[in-house]
Amino acid sequence: MRNLILFLILLLGCGVKKAPLPPDVLLPDPPKEAKLKVREGTPFLEWRAPKVKKGLFGFKVLWRRGCPGCPGDFSELGFLRYEEGKEIYQFVLSDLKEGEIYLFQIKGVNRWGYEGKGSEELSLLWNTPPPPPSNLKGRGGNRKTVLEWEKVSEASGYAIYRRIPPSPFPLDPSFCVKKEGFIDENLENGKTYCYVIRSFKESGKVFIEGKNSREICLMPQDDAPPPAPLGFVVLMEKESVLLRWFPVVSEPIKGYYVYRGRCGENLERITKEVIRETFFYDKPERGCWVYGVSAVDLSGNESEKAFGSTTF
Repeated sequence: MRNLILFLILLLGCGVKKAPLPPDVLLPDPPKEAKLKVREGTPFLEWRAPKVKKGLFGFKVLWRRGCPGCPGDFSELGFLRYEEGKEIYQFVLSDLKEGEIYLFQIKGVNRWGYEGKGSEELSLLWNTPPPPPSNLKGRGGNRKTVLEWEKVSEASGYAIYRRIPPSPFPLDPSFCVKKEGFIDENLENGKTYCYVIRSFKESGKVFIEGKNSREICLMPQDDAPPPAPLGFVVLMEKESVLLRWFPVVSEPIKGYYVYRGRCGENLERITKEVIRETFFYDKPERGCWVYGVSAVDLSGNESEKAFGSTTF
């Protein structure tokens, strides 16, 4: 009986345990969205950390000279430690030679030094970045800005960076164009937009960007006048003249100006400030008079005049 009890205790105390996984099984996933970029003349690699980060210790940057598909072995160029909570990583490249083709790859490394699968290979035929555009000019229009600059003969295109103060410029271009001009549309009137332009050369899928142009800040303004008031009539009423018109409803307006002049002569404005009403009483001297009324929008743009005349 005693032996039976001892046997049962030993049997219950022995659980089935799995063998520990070897370190090379816990390999990191490949880095995501690996890209090769050149910003302000500086080439660098950029990638995102993999979604599953268990056991991830850092990233190994590999490189070699040659061409895609050509034989050759990668060697280690550098290493970046993984930082908890950090998603985007950048590795600056230096000492690249004009006309040389370089290939790069990034691999995740676990805490035991084992490498996971690499990112896709990134290739770059290095060329000297072009100079920045000169004589950048611009103007604001109605919900738009217009930019112009001088041609850069070495460039195959231009990267446009836009910011709204006090925010800084983005890391990637807001727009890319081939010509020496750009219209930025669908903007907000009264808001400031700042721009710099960088020339670039195309090298495969990589835009080799040069330095910034000077910065220019512009403010779109409503420069389109509202429509003239409709239904304008001049009526005689006892000892005065009554002017009436329909309100302008196609856009927000500040008010109206009223004008008066003798028949055959120029009209002069008789309201010092805009009026909100859609009627106006006047007591002119005897004679033939011409009246006009115009609409003024919130930006101060004035419409054409609607005219009417009477003999008082």
